[in-house]
Amino acid sequence: MPLPDYLIASDFQYKLPNDRIALYPAEPRDSSKLLVYAGGAITDSKFGMLPDHLPNGTLLVANDTAVVNARLIFYTEANQRIEIFLLEPVGQTCENALVEKEKVVMNCLIGNKRKWKRNEKLKTKNEKLELVALVTDASQPFHVTLSWNDDSKTFADILNAFGHVPLPPYIKRNDEPSDGNTYQTVYAEHLGPVAAPTAGLHITPHVISKLSSKDCAFARLTLHIGAGTFKPVDVENALEHEMHPEAFSISLETLQMLLSQVLHNKPIAAVGTTATRTLESLHAMGVQLLKGIDVSNGFDITQFEAYEANHTSTEQTLNALVTYAEKQPDKKLHGKTRLMIVPGFQFRIVNYLVTNFHQPGSTLLMLVSAFVGNDWKKIYDHALQNNYRFLSYGDSSLLKRQP
Repeated sequence: MPLPDYLIASDFQYKLPNDRIALYPAEPRDSSKLLVYAGGAITDSKFGMLPDHLPNGTLLVANDTAVVNARLIFYTEANQRIEIFLLEPVGQTCENALVEKEKVVMNCLIGNKRKWKRNEKLKTKNEKLELVALVTDASQPFHVTLSWNDDSKTFADILNAFGHVPLPPYIKRNDEPSDGNTYQTVYAEHLGPVAAPTAGLHITPHVISKLSSKDCAFARLTLHIGAGTFKPVDVENALEHEMHPEAFSISLETLQMLLSQVLHNKPIAAVGTTATRTLESLHAMGVQLLKGIDVSNGFDITQFEAYEANHTSTEQTLNALVTYAEKQPDKKLHGKTRLMIVPGFQFRIVNYLVTNFHQPGSTLLMLVSAFVGNDWKKIYDHALQNNYRFLSYGDSSLLKRQP
């Protein structure tokens, strides 16, 4: 099915009562509810039972990005509260910015910006460190230069000292010390994003070890989630919604595991929409290689590039990516993707999706609709009627893709 000419954004609305939005996660993580959907049938379970609902030989792929403390609080000379939400570094990667010393320039959103006087330096400090913020470019997003008084400290150290956990805006409370643990997956490794891959928050070491009992495997990729994941679709035609680029990397080992699954016709399950978007960008990446497109600066997958009709098999494109990764010094693929998955998308990699319950009208819900068709309405009605908790700290689902 090709990309539609028009996609009515209001078709992806549903009524979500405020009291169904989870403010805190389940404890322990894998005690959360799990809605299992396959072939039109719905079963209620617990997340700790996830491996029991996967076919033998499944490869479970998760996003191992590690969220940073991306919210900074300052006060002006007039005692006005200013909140700076870090989006991405200017002119460098997240990884490089986090090891900078003395200063870094960031793209930012600024709360209460009108109370921040032009050229006013804002300061916050603890017993040993002082952090200074200055707007150096007032175009949006704002460029804010952050500098500190100890050149032995990296920017990562500074965020650990002064930053707050970037809970999503629909969690109507201040962050607490416990969020530093619960708003991070147990396998988080690569610092960079301003939002967590929340589908993976339910996974525990016990769940991962239990996969082996069904000859299932666990693999990782990295996609740094940007604030665009929370951007509402505010246009009538959802296809006019602009997706923001998000940086990814995929190791040779993960690529080889994916290729093996495809060659042996074994299922692949993605943990979350971010892992799904990254995996489903692979085919277009392989096509770029086979067409001889220059990817020396990293792959760049545009919003609808993966919809382009071609007769290249997934086996061919994955083979091309494996060959390419083998030649890279770090044995990885690097790039960015703006892929928007909506009904009409042809999935080539992902057979099962582990995901939370998403906001009405969001691009994430559109991805779910592309995966299971109009049954998304039945799934969400069941969740609402059976006391499932919604959004980032809410319950989970395991969805089998509609053929």
